[in-house]
Amino acid sequence: MRELSRAFASMATVVLACMAAASCGDEAVPSPNASAELAAIGDAIWAFGLERDFTRRLREGFPVEELPRIGYEAAQEAAAFQEGILLRARSIDEAALSQTERMTLESVIWDAEMEVEGLQYFWLQGVLTPYRTPLRKLSVLFATLPLANEEDLARYVLLARQVPDFVGQLHQVAQEQLNRGIVTTRENMPTVIALARANMTAPELGPFWPSDERLAVFPRERVSEFRAEIASIVESEVNPALSELLEFLEGPYGERAPAGVGISQYPDGPDYYRYLTRLNTTMDVTPEEVQQVGHA
Repeated sequence: MRELSRAFASMATVVLACMAAASCGDEAVPSPNASAELAAIGDAIWAFGLERDFTRRLREGFPVEELPRIGYEAAQEAAAFQEGILLRARSIDEAALSQTERMTLESVIWDAEMEVEGLQYFWLQGVLTPYRTPLRKLSVLFATLPLANEEDLARYVLLARQVPDFVGQLHQVAQEQLNRGIVTTRENMPTVIALARANMTAPELGPFWPSDERLAVFPRERVSEFRAEIASIVESEVNPALSELLEFLEGPYGERAPAGVGISQYPDGPDYYRYLTRLNTTMDVTPEEVQQVGHA
């Protein structure tokens, strides 16, 4: 559901790095085969996340050539990957691992189990809520893409041409949620619509227009040519896709927005809330138990 961004995945990466550096100081001597398989699992998790997470790719210096996929098929692929991780992880003999490695294995299994379990709640994710909408990812990505050479310019244009499909995926997810009776709250709708409108504007005012400073290394003629191409994409492809989304949001979707708040009002909402409690606390606890702790 959230590709390898949870606390346990991060913990697993850190601990695996510690193991590789041989600096954790465990007394037990691990089995080379078991340790190697655990390290290979860690590598696979890292590579899978690197392929799908543009923020990680930028941070690690890898080029970004594809926008994130946000539909159900992408979530299925992530869950299938984690099912494979579970099969591998559960086949490791824990007794052959050091204490630190056993902690890492436990973290990997937990994260994979939660990913697989979470697939059933895909349609309950708030893709249009102001704090979760994937539209924010577009602004972040295009504001941070490197623009230092011709290859960078070509990748920028390539990604800009993918924006209409990205918006279309968001539209499709929201439409299916509407079909299932899952609509963001009436209170959130003005902000949801405003966020969509903020992306649908004149090219030079929108999130896809790089500043003069970012293009300072290029000759003026090349900048004009590049911006003309971006303007054409925004006007003829991006804005029409956003216009369709806005029409949907202000029409059939917004008309079904509930006055109430909270996940429990939606189909399977209470179960999803219990799942989120375990996911975010990284413990097998119920919402009621968490509330009791808070009131203690």
